[in-house]
Amino acid sequence: MKKNYTIHFLSPGQRRLKIRALRPFATALLMLAFMLSSSIGWGQPLLIDDFDYPNNSLLTDYGWTAHSGAGTNSITVTNPSTISYPGYLSSGIGGEVTMTTGEDVNRSFTEQTTGTVYFSFLVNVTSATTSGDYFFHTGATSFTGGHKGRIYAKRDDSNNLFFGISHRTTPVNYGTTNYALNTTYLLVLKYEIIPGADNDIVSIIINPPLNEPIPTTGWITNIDTPTDPINIGAVGLRQAASNAPYLILDGIRISTDWADIVGAPSTPNLVVVPTSLSGFSYSVGSGPSASQTYDLSGANLTGFPDNITITGSASYEV
Repeated sequence: MKKNYTIHFLSPGQRRLKIRALRPFATALLMLAFMLSSSIGWGQPLLIDDFDYPNNSLLTDYGWTAHSGAGTNSITVTNPSTISYPGYLSSGIGGEVTMTTGEDVNRSFTEQTTGTVYFSFLVNVTSATTSGDYFFHTGATSFTGGHKGRIYAKRDDSNNLFFGISHRTTPVNYGTTNYALNTTYLLVLKYEIIPGADNDIVSIIINPPLNEPIPTTGWITNIDTPTDPINIGAVGLRQAASNAPYLILDGIRISTDWADIVGAPSTPNLVVVPTSLSGFSYSVGSGPSASQTYDLSGANLTGFPDNITITGSASYEV
């Protein structure tokens, strides 16, 4: 009735596992659990979106909601992705999206009212204006109170690319390091929820070291006056009407744990998506149920001395 499988992870990667019910009227909700033969660091991201959807599909068909310009140059998925960043936890998985001008979309996650929230993604800017505009942001669930933590891109007359940040309004704080068009970068937005009113802090860093502690330098921080949202509970992709940068974006990760974003030094890390499966019930004589899948990904597992054992609960087979 129950089968155990041992998976040997030799490098960061992802495994898709199938599970199904073997007995009728088995528990309808199965919480995914793993018996680990050694202590493993577990990540609990708020959201991971690798755009692992069918080619040419709309983001709005997969958990995203259009909040402006709905139906105008809707954001679609190109699968497989063409951009990558060696060592990044969400590099080379699924597809990517191309952004120009048109529809803006958002996706919600479990809202946060304290602490720090990190947002990471890969971006390859193909063109930008000298005026610049923002293309990525966060905010409260359903963006109550406006777009916060706005990430900008602009170029100079020599086509050097610059990234900037504002909490919501101007002035935008652009970094002084110039980057290249048509090149893939890893960006991380840090949103710090500070107790009190209108004092939250947002910062960005470009290409932070992987599998290292949080950098203490290199952050570009907002210089505008904050107007704090009631929570942080959504992420948005923006295609501005006039000064929008044209770009490719991939591998969104959101977490309160830095290790979930870019890994941590010598810390093995496992992530399971989704964390639960439901609807396995079936009538007597017509089982087993249809199989369902979940993704198990790992990082920093090379050289770890023991095995990871995947065990199905009673009445289930993996």
